[in-house]
Amino acid sequence: MVRGEQTDFMDGCVALSEDGETSSPPRNHMLLTLDVLHDLEFIGCGSANAVFAYWGDRDDLKHKIIRVRLLHSEICTTVIYNALVSGKFDSLRSYLVACSILQVDPILLQKLEDFGRKKVANFNLNLEEKYVLLMDNIFSYPLSRYNCYRLSKYHTFFVEKGNNETILEFKPKWLYTLPENHKSCRNCLNAMYKGQKFNPCHLKLLQKNGIDIWCNEVQQELNRRGINKSVKNDLRETIQRNYNLFETLYALQNKLDVHKLLLNLKSEEDVTEELKFEMTIRDVSLLMKLNDKKVFVIDLDEKPATKWIRWKEHEAEFEDKYSEDLGLQCSFEANN
Repeated sequence: MVRGEQTDFMDGCVALSEDGETSSPPRNHMLLTLDVLHDLEFIGCGSANAVFAYWGDRDDLKHKIIRVRLLHSEICTTVIYNALVSGKFDSLRSYLVACSILQVDPILLQKLEDFGRKKVANFNLNLEEKYVLLMDNIFSYPLSRYNCYRLSKYHTFFVEKGNNETILEFKPKWLYTLPENHKSCRNCLNAMYKGQKFNPCHLKLLQKNGIDIWCNEVQQELNRRGINKSVKNDLRETIQRNYNLFETLYALQNKLDVHKLLLNLKSEEDVTEELKFEMTIRDVSLLMKLNDKKVFVIDLDEKPATKWIRWKEHEAEFEDKYSEDLGLQCSFEANN
């Protein structure tokens, strides 16, 4: 959960139009009200959002999820929505999960907070929010019908108990070309510092002959944990069919020398829109639907400039480690 003092940014929250100009929050005649509460399933929450799935009979809400901002999230729903539908993500458009924005009854927000507190300690929604995101639900069944296998912070499998569907939630962070003097990539170093035991280097996905190695490592980890589920072939085919997505993410994450920019930050004012975009695209999540061989991009929320101190501290922590031989088995072929 997010920690810190409550901010008052919502009082003056405005949306950004596609051309970057400020505008009023989008108008929507549909109001999400208390009558949907008993048809919602709590899916979970991250650092800034809580997610609920709708499983009722309303045609306008079928196969949808509702995403609500948590208390200390620094950017409001209208700004997030306008960024998602703007041109900045056009190169990923065919992979983005369709979304719309809805007004929400404040009584419903309070009830959702009460609902979430039954599942998560210290669960607090931003009750000042007036909007929520409505998004397509990639999962075909309620979450209770899936076995969840969390291999690491960045690799989680959801296997439907009837074996009708398998979904991998995966964060392909820091898909970039290693500088010549670097022996370890940012993602592998970060995993080492956080004590993650399983971390197949994401840079293997930058070359098609590395995909098979990466998929083998994922399968071996499932086997090691005694999980009787074969995913290697479907995972490999899903990545290969959607390889354009990984090439696009790589291109987007290599427009700037982010390492240098982070180290040179002196204040929040130094954080440009381009740098915020680069940090956003590095935190993207993918839902890989193995049965259908489809991949969906989620979690493209804009990163606030207030994170600059943490970004700089992390990069400074890694700066002297990149060139050390730490045995992390990063994919050096990305340099060739």
